[in-house]
Amino acid sequence: MTHVNPDTLEVSILAPYNNTDLFQIGELAEDAFIRFGHYREFISALVKERGVITAVIRDPERDDDIIGFLLLGFIPVGGVFIADIMAIALEEGYRFQGLGKKLLDWAFETIQKVSLSKQVKELRLTVAQDNHPAVSLFKQYGFSFDRTGHLGNYPSGITASSMKIQFIDDELEV
Repeated sequence: MTHVNPDTLEVSILAPYNNTDLFQIGELAEDAFIRFGHYREFISALVKERGVITAVIRDPERDDDIIGFLLLGFIPVGGVFIADIMAIALEEGYRFQGLGKKLLDWAFETIQKVSLSKQVKELRLTVAQDNHPAVSLFKQYGFSFDRTGHLGNYPSGITASSMKIQFIDDELEV
């Protein structure tokens, strides 16, 4: 494990991106999500999508290599938006040191800014229920398993489940 002080590493928006950034994110995605399937190309393609905001954490002691990322999208649904954490990952040696919290804090701050001009109904994500560290982290932020629960399976066969935080009740939608 690489010991870091999370206060010394910053979250920044990846814009514009370059081929090195895409390569690093693809490699990180492949390593982080390998038990679910091969996600290198899929995650790299999401980074390029208009409307997907990519936040990264770089390690200045490693030539500013990307050591973590979070992809956040906003989906319009009936006059409101659903925020979606499409992916969150940290390089293995950097996990359990508060960097996942830094990425989630960034996501909540971004949603708060977007909420000044758009109604954001909920924040959702997909997770493997047996990924106990991730589920525990998400629950600390107020996520709970969606009543729809099981979304199907990842390519590897592992069950994918939905977690969310509701910001606007269904009855209160405008």
